[in-house]
Amino acid sequence: MSQPENKAALFNRLLTESCTPADTAAIISWLGSAAAAEDPEAAALIREQLEAIPDASEVDPVVIQRLQALLPAVLMQEPAVAPHGRIRKMLTIAAAAAAAILIISTIAYLSLYKPPAPARVAVAVPGGNKATLTLADGTVVQLDSARKTILQGRQAIEQDNGNLRYGTAATTGMNTLVTPRGGQYTLQLPDGSKVWLNADSKLHYPAAFTGSERVVALEGEAFFEPATDQERPFKVVARGVTTRVLGTSFNISAYEEEETIKTTVLTGAVKVNTATKEQVLRPNQQGVVNNGTDISLKTVNAYKVASWKDGMIAFERLEVPAVMNMIARWYNVDISYEGAIPDVLMSGEFKRKVGLADALKIMNYSGINCELKGNTIVVY
Repeated sequence: MSQPENKAALFNRLLTESCTPADTAAIISWLGSAAAAEDPEAAALIREQLEAIPDASEVDPVVIQRLQALLPAVLMQEPAVAPHGRIRKMLTIAAAAAAAILIISTIAYLSLYKPPAPARVAVAVPGGNKATLTLADGTVVQLDSARKTILQGRQAIEQDNGNLRYGTAATTGMNTLVTPRGGQYTLQLPDGSKVWLNADSKLHYPAAFTGSERVVALEGEAFFEPATDQERPFKVVARGVTTRVLGTSFNISAYEEEETIKTTVLTGAVKVNTATKEQVLRPNQQGVVNNGTDISLKTVNAYKVASWKDGMIAFERLEVPAVMNMIARWYNVDISYEGAIPDVLMSGEFKRKVGLADALKIMNYSGINCELKGNTIVVY
């Protein structure tokens, strides 16, 4: 076995973790050999270099602690910091040669071993402009914030910065726009009506309105600004509840996991119909449908209800589950409750662009104890 030159210098660099990979390979190859284990020079080298380690700051305390834990039988240490502030590690001369392989292997492991990078933990981030569009022929198009033109027969559909705008060329068939959890999208229908589709929602509509009515179907939540057309009323059907527009802008929330369907009017008026009831709503009024039939009327801040389309998460006197569901849909996380669900009404608002960690801080400051575990917000 050939011996590397400048063994003392190499060994010192190994101890102080300043060896190159080539240096480390050379010193380990020699000191790890059977011949070196019986060579007095090896024992003397180990002793001299361990004793000669200068100021403690040059040696990683973690390395020292691990050596102490791994080599209690052969590594005997005087007080860690002597009066002159130097660490001294003493090996007995008799044990040094026999321990050479073990010591060098341990130091090499501690010096060269790089623990694997921590596994990437998925960090919940705010949602953005993303959706899928299913055309009349079944083609599915992925939508984002890019700019492009989608052709449907002779009809051109323009996608630009989270907006989808239909051309007026006549065509037939139904289209479906779907936003995932953590997604949102804006749509201008062929008649000029505008729709803002919130996260985890679906809108089913004709590629062109050709009948006596303009009817769309909603699952989830959307804000509508229908184009005026006195001859063809605009209707939204959501879970069996029909909202007929009387010249207005309004919001409908009809998520499957929610017990109620809420229609809120910002301007104008709408008429809400269930199987057995009918209710006209005007600005800052909200019609709440329970059990698919009964309609109760509430006075609300309509702009706050619809502020999600303007980049806000806002709530006014809402139950905790309703607020947490808003957060879960936007950040694409789950919700779990440990113990009783807090029986309080919450009011507040924050921008949808803030990170989830900051959103949860706001909730904690509001008295709702919660934290993110994996992809689940746990409410205590």
